[in-house]
Amino acid sequence: MALGNPVSKSRWIADIYQLKEQAAFAVSGEKVVFVSGSNIVFGLDSQKLAKSWNLPVINFGVHGGLGVAYILERSKRVLKAGDIAILPLEYNYYQEDGVVSETLIIHAFSDDMDYFQSLSLVDKARFVAKTRFKILKKGFKASLRNDAVSQHGKPNDNSNMGEYRVENMNAYGDQVNLEPEKISFKDREKVRKINKPKPLRSGGSVPSDYSSDVLRNYISWAKENEICLIFMPPNYMYFDEYRRPVYRTFFEDIRSFFSSNDVAYIGESYDYMFNRSYYFGTIYHLDSLGVEKRTARVLEDIGSNPKVICNPPVYLSGEAQGL
Repeated sequence: MALGNPVSKSRWIADIYQLKEQAAFAVSGEKVVFVSGSNIVFGLDSQKLAKSWNLPVINFGVHGGLGVAYILERSKRVLKAGDIAILPLEYNYYQEDGVVSETLIIHAFSDDMDYFQSLSLVDKARFVAKTRFKILKKGFKASLRNDAVSQHGKPNDNSNMGEYRVENMNAYGDQVNLEPEKISFKDREKVRKINKPKPLRSGGSVPSDYSSDVLRNYISWAKENEICLIFMPPNYMYFDEYRRPVYRTFFEDIRSFFSSNDVAYIGESYDYMFNRSYYFGTIYHLDSLGVEKRTARVLEDIGSNPKVICNPPVYLSGEAQGL
């Protein structure tokens, strides 16, 4: 990756963040900002939520591979006093160990050097240690081939990014063109081949020590800046195995963490697990039918006025629905 010369995947991330930040900055009053990875990009009808709550809603989700520390830090740029941040964090965000992902390295060095410069010396050292030669080589080759994107942010014809296009993002920050008939056979096949649940617990505390520190720092920042935080379960592909005690404990540990930190956690994990027929590409990406179900669930759990949850924070849990 050549500094300042983004490769295609990083370019998409940068373009989407630019679009969503512009939408957020255009709101002068209070707003609701959804913060997470791609489970909200491919999982919300923010226009419907905005109409129901009579508040501007921005879907600030981008790419789950950026890691919990980055997506939370990036959200600070668009949140201000009086805002509500709703965070349906992907489950892997509760199990991080501080290892820097390749996705974040490429994005930070290509498009967000301000983030890198803001890091502590220890975190900068982590970046440098993780920046392998092959990543640098990949970036330089991309810049030589002009393999990034056009001036308008549209991937070249040889891009394999499929639905990941700025043109498929609406003004609220939601991915559109998710109707079942528009989903490729290849993307449907990816989820059809998933025959076992993804592990959600590999031992140790939940959240992990690293994730706990990141989340507590963010919670403290939000309280200092008078920003309401509402955490929720992400949408997730359902497997019967998730009813096992080890997974129930995992979900309950997450809820307990937020309760002990005086922050709202709304909804039951099982209510946000849907049949694989609604998914494509990954266990987090819903088609339009799944988006409709998930959005209705959010409205049912949060209610007609999310401000009611904020002061003081309340801890609501929906009754688990049949799956």
